[in-house]
Amino acid sequence: MLVYRTLAASLAIAVAARLSIATDYYVSPTGNDAAAGNSSGTAWASLSKVNSSTFNPGDRILLQRGGEWRESLVVPSSGTAAAPLVIDAYGSGAKPKLWGSDPIPAASFQPYSGNAYVANYGQTVNAVLSNQVFYNHAIKLSGLSQNNPANITYVRDHPGTWYQADDGKVYINAHGTDPRNGTVNFTAAVRDDVVNVTDKHNVVIRNVVVDESAKDNAGYAFRVMQSSNIRIEDSEAYRAGKHHFGTINSTGFVGKGLYSAFVLPNQISSSAYVSYSDASRTDDTSDWDTITAENMPGAGAFYAHGDGNGIGRVSVKNVIARGTHVDANLRPGTLSLQNITLEQGASLNVGTDYTIVDGVQVKGYNSYIFVTASSSILQNIVANKYVNQTRYYSVIDDHGRNNIVRFSTFDIEDGAALSSVGGNANTQFYGNIVRSKSGLALRWLGKDNGLRAHDNLYWGPGRNRILIDLGYFVNYTPEEWAALGLESNSHFADPLFRDAANGDYTLLPGSPALGWIGMNGGLSSMPLYDAMGNRRTNGYYTLGAFAGTVPEPSLLLPLAAGIGLLRRRR
Repeated sequence: MLVYRTLAASLAIAVAARLSIATDYYVSPTGNDAAAGNSSGTAWASLSKVNSSTFNPGDRILLQRGGEWRESLVVPSSGTAAAPLVIDAYGSGAKPKLWGSDPIPAASFQPYSGNAYVANYGQTVNAVLSNQVFYNHAIKLSGLSQNNPANITYVRDHPGTWYQADDGKVYINAHGTDPRNGTVNFTAAVRDDVVNVTDKHNVVIRNVVVDESAKDNAGYAFRVMQSSNIRIEDSEAYRAGKHHFGTINSTGFVGKGLYSAFVLPNQISSSAYVSYSDASRTDDTSDWDTITAENMPGAGAFYAHGDGNGIGRVSVKNVIARGTHVDANLRPGTLSLQNITLEQGASLNVGTDYTIVDGVQVKGYNSYIFVTASSSILQNIVANKYVNQTRYYSVIDDHGRNNIVRFSTFDIEDGAALSSVGGNANTQFYGNIVRSKSGLALRWLGKDNGLRAHDNLYWGPGRNRILIDLGYFVNYTPEEWAALGLESNSHFADPLFRDAANGDYTLLPGSPALGWIGMNGGLSSMPLYDAMGNRRTNGYYTLGAFAGTVPEPSLLLPLAAGIGLLRRRR
């Protein structure tokens, strides 16, 4: 028995020793799949070699920087929590790039009719690009079925369109340019899910770029399916299909330091980033941190949705969305949004009840926050020289119930800080600074909807021109608003921003928004941190999104007497 125990112990030690010896495998376009692969001098050449190999926990697969592959990477093995399988880059230069497309040779084109050309092509084409710009699929625009000869006629008559018939021939209209002369590079997207992690666990992917993986209603650049504890970091995706980065029916996913741009046009519900779990799953989690999406016409920056209890928690923070939207429709209490930047007409759509939205930078023309959720908190919002000429003319359109907007700073060129829409809204608006160049501060569409405002600071071009809109073309001054019992303990004064002209809304010493002691029915709590991540001062309240510097308690009473704003000590 002792012999068997000793042998078993020896085997266990040997296995543990083997697992602790991680191996690096190198992949270079100039490598050789017959080589050992365990040094840069003996690198493999292809991703297919990686896909067909087996790796141990802790192993690293290193792709050469500057290298490009027209292949997919299908992660073949799992790691462990202590020793994940790692896919990363080595060397110097640009991140390794994986293409979802192949070139269409110029010589393969022949004139067809008018400005249309035809190429014999041996693969199914998901999208056609000209110098990395998408052509429009004729079926999407013509409304005709597949293999309808009229689609070819449509291409002939419409520049920038393409169509592949059932016989495999690809028709394009190149804006009057002859594709045979080689001045335009045509590519065909033929691979989707270019980085594919399916039924694998404990994998880290870093520093990888995917381009031209577009496919209608599919065409992911990075796709994680039925997996757990997958991290994708410092990676980029361009010209993908329905989603650039997606986690589906997976848990423990982390996406950090990601960038997405350009999307296949004319799709429904496409986005740069997506979290989804169906009803077969329970309490899946995903965390997205430091992600950017731009040049996504008709698509979203981020989208989260699920069926049943499939998604347990989604955290989204440090997002830049340019000209697109951030959207979530989850069961109550499962969504966290933090530090979102909306630019170039972007929007944040909050549809999940009991969500805390902590920190949104709203910049430029017609960006806004659209709320259909209820019982949610929006705080540390900063609207920078804001202009909105959409339907409700506001930074925040609140269509939900029992929501709170607090401790935010609104610098309004044209529009309002908040529109409270619908009956029984019960919106609470407190602890905010509103500076309105247009003279309009708030829009409450119906004074009987339960809205309440208190402990806010307003400033505008003139004392009688800072307006509260209680309905279409019915405006009130703050004093008239307070007389209706809808606002209390709020004031009209210059907040003394440090440099509003250049977007610095921190407060100068002596600002009336600093050291606010008045607590008329609601300043019993505030965010622990401000919009810059600085801890707010305990015991004294600073209005707006920035904590500022609060005087010592012994100085507060003379200050209050001097400016007549501080009503009551805590």
